[in-house]
Amino acid sequence: MKALTYSTPIILAILLLSVPIFSQATSPTKRTEAVLRTINELCKAFQTGDTNRLRENMTEDFTLTSSNGSVTTLDDEIGDLKSGRASYSVFKNLNMKVRLYSDTAVVTGQTIIKGVYDGSPVDAEFQFTDTLVWKNERWWMVSSHASRLSAKKP
Repeated sequence: MKALTYSTPIILAILLLSVPIFSQATSPTKRTEAVLRTINELCKAFQTGDTNRLRENMTEDFTLTSSNGSVTTLDDEIGDLKSGRASYSVFKNLNMKVRLYSDTAVVTGQTIIKGVYDGSPVDAEFQFTDTLVWKNERWWMVSSHASRLSAKKP
């Protein structure tokens, strides 16, 4: 009985000291960094026209509500890039803020794009809200909303 009495505090101490070690693998900082990596991968994909990278980081049911109110799907976005309807020389996010809620991340920030869409030059800034979910051991973008901040003339 005395052995159990002495070992109980030692076991509790080991468990309490190990909590920070195990929690580091899923710390908010590491999760936030992983979310930002996913979003940066998507920016690169849009800028380079890498539709495979889009499929690797967006869910099949992804939707974008654009600044003009239209709603597009992942297939629409891929179609625009493959057809050449959309091409970007700049697709960059700034001032991103990540909020984590269990297996969901909400990211806000600004996007700067330059390029061509539907045959017309585009040089614009947007405020965005992206929603990502943790699935299959990684972050996936499920939806995005963009509001135009300013219109620039080419």
